[in-house]
Amino acid sequence: MHADVRSWYEKLAALCEDPQQTPQKFNSLRATYFLLLAEHGDACDRAVAQLWQIATPVSRATLLAPLCDGAAPGAELTRAAVASVAQGDARSANAGLRVLGEGATLVAEQWCELGKVASAQRAQTLPDVEATAFLARHGPAEALPTVTLAAFRHGPEDADDRLLAVAALGRFADPRVVNWLRALVRSGCAHLEVIQAAAQLMDRDSAAAADLLEAVATADHGLDATARWAAVQGLAYLRGAEALPQVLAAWRAGGDDLPGDYLSGLLSLAIHLEPSLAKSGEAALRKAAAAMAAPMWPPVPGLVERVASRDARVARQAAALVEPTHPALLQRAAVEAALVARKQLLGTLLPTAPASELGPGWQPSAQRLSNAERRQLEQEEAAWLAT
Repeated sequence: MHADVRSWYEKLAALCEDPQQTPQKFNSLRATYFLLLAEHGDACDRAVAQLWQIATPVSRATLLAPLCDGAAPGAELTRAAVASVAQGDARSANAGLRVLGEGATLVAEQWCELGKVASAQRAQTLPDVEATAFLARHGPAEALPTVTLAAFRHGPEDADDRLLAVAALGRFADPRVVNWLRALVRSGCAHLEVIQAAAQLMDRDSAAAADLLEAVATADHGLDATARWAAVQGLAYLRGAEALPQVLAAWRAGGDDLPGDYLSGLLSLAIHLEPSLAKSGEAALRKAAAAMAAPMWPPVPGLVERVASRDARVARQAAALVEPTHPALLQRAAVEAALVARKQLLGTLLPTAPASELGPGWQPSAQRLSNAERRQLEQEEAAWLAT
């Protein structure tokens, strides 16, 4: 080991052993690290990897992983980080994934190791390892089965890893993805995540992305202004002036309990697409919408209706604005109690209430994936992990 690297390594090792480490010491060592990387890249990589292997999970998470932010790990550190993901300790695993960053340095064998961890964690209510999230964001094409099975996994529909997997489906160039996203639109449980998936699909299949966005925007239950606005913006981006009927449809539909800038934002978007509307009053705008056969969209549901949404984000944001004694809130509390008992939600912050009977509209979104599709994906995943 080069003398400068050894000196730096010894200071960093001492810092890892000192629970009272100071930001000044860390910042100084991090600055030196990037200087040494330029001259002694391989030696630095080996040094950090060596220290990684003997460091505690806390030191890995609070010192070594932040130290490497912004630097692509070398071969030794990559191997050490991948190994820590599979060791079972949550802090070490998450620190390892932080080091791996965008995952550009991973080879097929290492991706498979992450896939095995994600597969093993899938059945848990609260996965300890964020391998699923990492594969969803950065995984290769072969990770699609793992990501899809996470998106439709049995368990809490408000779990971060499941929602992130839904949002990442649009990354993958597979013709089945659009059908799976349409199934999620019908379930009504992840409006914003489907919009995010459609955004990633835009460059590859703009027509399918537009269809998904319009399906979300026109949902007649469980939608909020945030989701409709995001979907309409996406349509305007994709279709340009041809999206004007949809923008006017959203404006005309309006809704109850809307954010103060929602309607004005839609009007500004319409004027951006057609500047001649700038001087039009409300009556003229409605006439223009009729003239261009703007579709009739349902209004955005009010707070009370949104409290009953299948989308946990929509329901919880609305619940925070409803009077604590409102019957709708008590009904939602009973619904969430039932969903928690079914393991469809992680938990609830709403008042305690006896669980209510849930109808077919509350069937788990995991059931939107057919048994045949699930078996096929499991076979594809197994083939990938066996390589």
